[in-house]
Amino acid sequence: MNLRCLFGYHRASLSSIARRQSGYSAICESCARPLERTSNSRWVASDPLYDTKGSSAG
Repeated sequence: MNLRCLFGYHRASLSSIARRQSGYSAICESCARPLERTSNSRWVASDPLYDTKGSSAG
């Protein structure tokens, strides 16, 4: 993880940028966190798509 990611300054991987109905989404180059592009053109971390700690198969 990059120190910049800790402070919320993520860098989107160019190969992961996808256009969605709500805007753009991507994956951070450093921490692999899902990102969404805001209206002021800044990439912000979004919530993960699934919870790895709370769910159990069974």
